[in-house]
Amino acid sequence: MASVRISRTPSSGGNRKTFTFSAWIKRGDLEETTQTLLMSGDDNGNNNISVLHLKDNQLEFYTWVGGYQHQVTTTRVFKDTTAWYHIVVAVDTTQSTAADRVKMYVNGSQETSFANSSYMSQNYDTFINHTVLHGIANYNAGTSQYFDGCMAHIHLTDGTAYAASDFGESDSVSGIWKPKTAPSVTHGTNGFFLKFENSGNLDLDSSTNNHTFTTSGTLTQNVDTPSNNFCVLNFLDRARTATNNLGDALENANTTFNTSNAVKATARGTIGVQAGKWYWEAKYNGGTAWATGICLEELLADNTAQFWDSSSILAVAINGGSGTLYVNGRSSDSWNTGVSFSSGDIFGFALDVDNQALYIHRNGTYLTANSNVGNPTSGSSRTGSVLGELTTGGYQNYIPDGKYVFPFCQDVSTGASTTIYMNFGNGRFGTTALASSNSDSAGLGLFEYSVPSGYYSLCTKNIKDYG
Repeated sequence: MASVRISRTPSSGGNRKTFTFSAWIKRGDLEETTQTLLMSGDDNGNNNISVLHLKDNQLEFYTWVGGYQHQVTTTRVFKDTTAWYHIVVAVDTTQSTAADRVKMYVNGSQETSFANSSYMSQNYDTFINHTVLHGIANYNAGTSQYFDGCMAHIHLTDGTAYAASDFGESDSVSGIWKPKTAPSVTHGTNGFFLKFENSGNLDLDSSTNNHTFTTSGTLTQNVDTPSNNFCVLNFLDRARTATNNLGDALENANTTFNTSNAVKATARGTIGVQAGKWYWEAKYNGGTAWATGICLEELLADNTAQFWDSSSILAVAINGGSGTLYVNGRSSDSWNTGVSFSSGDIFGFALDVDNQALYIHRNGTYLTANSNVGNPTSGSSRTGSVLGELTTGGYQNYIPDGKYVFPFCQDVSTGASTTIYMNFGNGRFGTTALASSNSDSAGLGLFEYSVPSGYYSLCTKNIKDYG
């Protein structure tokens, strides 16, 4: 949702003393130090404003009127970019006990330790539910402090302070905190419920209020949800050169690898596998010194490692516009004979861990290895698997038992500028929806090209069932 703002200005006032904000969020860029979840007040953001945001990765709620009127900040930081958080902030300033006036919950548990705990006075009127601008995911006038990542199931209630258990519950099998799809809450006059499920009207209010919102920027629907978490590029498992900021290279909720502002950058996926059959796609959009493929867990993301050029740990990659295949740093010119890669090409990766095989297609046509066209359904024969392409030189060309395999992207040349759009079933390349809507063998995920029979997208539901 970076550079996206959803907003409305109520025509009549509601309850400014008692309300609840609930939202599921999946974070992206952690190096943007302040990211807004909810604001209400002057659009210039200078005075008369109530704000809920993540600041230095801490959750904070405050009101500013010429200075802090209150400021409640968690001690804990929230830096996980691999999974969803459920954030609930319940405010009731009528409470006689100061600490009861602001309650914060994360993933169903109430926060009890605070770096700042300056509570508002009893019966204090915030700017929430007032007749002023209310903005989701942006601080002021569309210019600063955007939330970077994904958001789902956003509630604002007017007149009731709810607990986290009113919006979420523990799964009876896994014990994982999950959303209640139709919670029994009352939204009041100015409250709303944004599900983002109507592709033709993503900012539709699903509460009985049917409030109208204005969206600035491109609001993109994503099949990555709190109940089924998809792989993205891992912000916490990436590397950059010392003089560049890789936070600028990971975009679109960490599904885009763009090194126009970083060189020799590396980013690995959030989900690794050690069994099963898996499929994902990558769209090449410029640059000649890029690599994307698979690597083992031992290959560390530091400032110097080049995954495609590792001679000791398994790494398979397409490298550059020439399409050279590398297995542990050993190149194969024969692999890409007759193939010329161009900007806009989409590559599909079919990883069969069970049979130690990797198949790669370009725009739907599987590439040839060992004089055989890749066949992801060939099983133990591994017909056209690129892992069997290099058979000399003493290089490991199989996946060791028990090792986790990860997808990765890398810019392999100083001064190069590379953009790779990754689709792990998330349903888009960057902010652009796919032209097709092919799902995996479980009916999950969205892909540009057909997923081979028996292959699955990298998401938590599939990992549980097929990993």
